[in-house]
Amino acid sequence: MIFLYNTFIALYSLVAKLMAALGHKKAKLWVDGRKNIWTELKTSYIAHRTSYVVWFHFASLGEYEQGRPLMEKLKAEKKDLVIVATFFSPSGYEYCKDTKLIDYKFYLPADTLANAKKFIEYIKPNQVFFVKYEFWYHYLHILYNNKIPVYLVSGLFRPNQIFFKWYGGLHRKMLSYITHFFVQNENSQKLLQALHYNNVTVTGDTRYDRCLQIAHTPYTNEIIEDFIGDTFCMVAGSTWAEDESLFANLTCKLIIAPHDISRSEHIHKQFPNSVLYSKYAHNSDKQILIIDNIGMLSNIYRFASIAYVGGAFGKGLHNIIEPLSHGKSVIFGPKTNKFPEAAEAVENGVAHQIKSASELYPTIERYISDEVYLKEQQEKAKDFAVGNEGAVGKILASF
Repeated sequence: MIFLYNTFIALYSLVAKLMAALGHKKAKLWVDGRKNIWTELKTSYIAHRTSYVVWFHFASLGEYEQGRPLMEKLKAEKKDLVIVATFFSPSGYEYCKDTKLIDYKFYLPADTLANAKKFIEYIKPNQVFFVKYEFWYHYLHILYNNKIPVYLVSGLFRPNQIFFKWYGGLHRKMLSYITHFFVQNENSQKLLQALHYNNVTVTGDTRYDRCLQIAHTPYTNEIIEDFIGDTFCMVAGSTWAEDESLFANLTCKLIIAPHDISRSEHIHKQFPNSVLYSKYAHNSDKQILIIDNIGMLSNIYRFASIAYVGGAFGKGLHNIIEPLSHGKSVIFGPKTNKFPEAAEAVENGVAHQIKSASELYPTIERYISDEVYLKEQQEKAKDFAVGNEGAVGKILASF
C-alpha cells in the first residue's frame, strides 16, 4: 500500500508539472510555489528554530478560515508564538493575506519520505494542527516517530470515506498517528470509535466562530448599499453556471458573487440588466450586480434580505455558515450529503433545499411578500449560528 501511495504522489506531481507546462494557471502556481521552498526555509526561517513553533496545515482557503480563530486565540495567549502555515492548494496560499497572524507560509512539499523528513527537521514544530480533511502519510508518520503531537481540527468523517473501506488500511494507519481528534459531530466520533480510536472530542465546527466574528465586525460598502437601497435583495454567493441558470426570471434585486471571478464578464453578458461591481455607477438602475473581485463575499451577506449559496448543483455546497451568521436564511441545491450543516439548517427551519427554479421562485416570493416572516427567519438564522458557536473554546479547554 505504501508503494501504491508513493506512486500516486509521484504521478500527481508529474501531472501537475505537465499541466503547468501547458499553461494551466493553478497547476503553475502549485508547481512554482514549491520550487524554492528549501531556499526560503534556509534564508528566512532559520532564526526561529529555537522558538515555540505551531504548524497549521490547510488544504485550501476554506480550511484556513476554519483554523483562523484557533490561531488567533493561540497567538493572543502566547505572544512570542511562531505560527507556520502550509497549504496544499494555490487558492489558500495565494489569497492568505494575514501576515500578522501567520509568521511563515509555505506550499506543502509533496508527501515523499525525503520531503517530510527535511521539512519537519527545518521547522521543528512543537505542535501540529491539520484542519478538517488533510492526511499525509509520511508527514504524519515522521511527526509521530518524533513524538510531536498532531491534532485534527473540525474533523468530519463519513462512512463512505477510505478509512472505513476494506482497502483503507494505510489510511487507518494514518489515523493512529493523530494525538487527538476534535470533530464536528457525534457521527464522526462514532465512526472513529468503531475503529477503536477513543481520543476523540466533539467540539463542533470552528467556522461558526470565524463567521460570527466577521458578522460582529463593523463593515460598510457604499456601492452595495447604493445598489440595494431599501429594496429586497438576494445575495447569491460562490455560484457556478448551474446556479446562475436558475436566476433568469428573478424580479428582485440580485447580487452574484461567482466562485470563479474569471467568469464575471461571461455572467455579465448572460444577464443584460446587470453591472459589474468594478464598473458600478451611482444610482444605477440595473437589477443585478456582479462581484468581480475576491474577498468581499463574507461581508456583503450582511446586506442581503436572504442568501443563496452555490455549488450544490455540482461538486458540492459552499459555505452556508457565512450568511447564517449574518442572520440570513439560505437557499441551496440538492447535493449536500458531505455537508452536515446543510441538513441541520434545513431541520431547524433556517434553510431551504431546492431541486429546480420552479422551487426557487415561490421560496423567494414568500420572503418578499411577508415581511414578518422574513424578520422571524432572520432572527432564527442568527440564533442557529450563535447556538453552534464555541468550538475554539472547547478545543483549547482540552489542553
